[in-house]
Amino acid sequence: MNYLIVDDEPLARARLQRLLQNHPHWHKLGEASNAQQALQLSVTLNPQVVFVDINLPGHSGLELATELRAKLPSLHIVFVTAHPQFALAAFDVFAAGYLVKPLSEEKLAAVLLQLSAKEQQTQAKLSASIKVQQGGVLTWVAVADILVAQAEDKYTRIYTQTNQMLVDNSLKSLLQDYPHHFIQVHRQTLVAQHAIEFVQSKDGQHNIKVRGITPLFPVSRRAYSQLKAK
Repeated sequence: MNYLIVDDEPLARARLQRLLQNHPHWHKLGEASNAQQALQLSVTLNPQVVFVDINLPGHSGLELATELRAKLPSLHIVFVTAHPQFALAAFDVFAAGYLVKPLSEEKLAAVLLQLSAKEQQTQAKLSASIKVQQGGVLTWVAVADILVAQAEDKYTRIYTQTNQMLVDNSLKSLLQDYPHHFIQVHRQTLVAQHAIEFVQSKDGQHNIKVRGITPLFPVSRRAYSQLKAK
């Protein structure tokens, strides 16, 4: 698991880093002392977890979490703070954990274990396959290979780098089951987050290019604003 530490106190960052070094499968990508640095590093490095203090100069940790959630929906946010009274507000922004200073090694270990289990579940889902009926033959397609899914009448057309096919799965169910893989760019279209090449706007129309697929796909105005902010 890759992570960032965000705290304006160097001693607090060092303390958390020492505790995390006891967990060999956790790797630090960087650290930040304020919300702006944290946001820039998160977008650039794409960590799996960010440990965030509540009290930060400028934007608070809660405000930072709201921005991170909008830009990186799959990111796990863990608050590390001296203020227990903000716990309910933290979970309003879907915090994955809330640790109160001084840090308890046991409580930190419990949060890390929970996050590792969630990540394993996510990876297991992405390694799953969905059923496809093609020419009377039943086959399976790995979710990780699906680059685009588009609503088409009562079915959904999925695109891989080499093929197109119809499946019974709705867009809603695909997005709900695999939120770390897909992002909705239009009410009729999902695309794989990792396969986005670029987003363009021309004559008031917004489109997205997906790696390995020739046609451009339409993007709603709302989705365009969110994608450009990333």
